[in-house]
Amino acid sequence: MRSNQCLEEDNDDQHARARRSGPVATNIIASLPPTYGPALPLRGPGEQFEVLMPETVGDQVADAIVDDTFIVYTHPEVRDVLVERASDWNSFVDRQADAIAEQA
Repeated sequence: MRSNQCLEEDNDDQHARARRSGPVATNIIASLPPTYGPALPLRGPGEQFEVLMPETVGDQVADAIVDDTFIVYTHPEVRDVLVERASDWNSFVDRQADAIAEQA
């Protein structure tokens, strides 16, 4: 069953919810409002994650809906990154701030 077919069948199911993480090739950036401050390059979630095409992620989400899975780890490494982040928020924020400062 492919993503469109599955999503149409589960469209009315209030329990058919899934969350995704990891980079997906979309044009969402075009709809963001202007920012203030110095222009910085757009950063992804990490170089260890390949950018996936929407069709691939759509299939993953459709499978998650069928399997009643709440979180969709688009990449196997995403779970480890989320666990690391949640285990020490302060260190995570410090690392992110350092990475942004290096780009400025």
